[in-house]
Amino acid sequence: MGEKEAFLRAQASAVVLTDFFSVDTVFLKRLYVLLYMELMTRRVIWFAVPAHPDGAWVTQQARKVSWELDLAWCARKTPDPRSRPQVQRWLRPRLRG
Repeated sequence: MGEKEAFLRAQASAVVLTDFFSVDTVFLKRLYVLLYMELMTRRVIWFAVPAHPDGAWVTQQARKVSWELDLAWCARKTPDPRSRPQVQRWLRPRLRG
């Protein structure tokens, strides 16, 4: 096993794959798919299928994915419901920016 494969196996839980591809429909329309997936679990984190994506749309999707990943991190980091005030103190400065 090479260095690249060993690195990917060691870091698989933190790697998010991104793919952007087109799909032609039966009705002769082209749709575009933006997909984010966790490497280790192959779980789809986020996907969207617009007919006419532009730069602003892609930027907004990236913001949504980063928000999803932050929420997932918070959920893993603070599983105890009694820690809610600490989570709110942690999130408050980050939500303002």
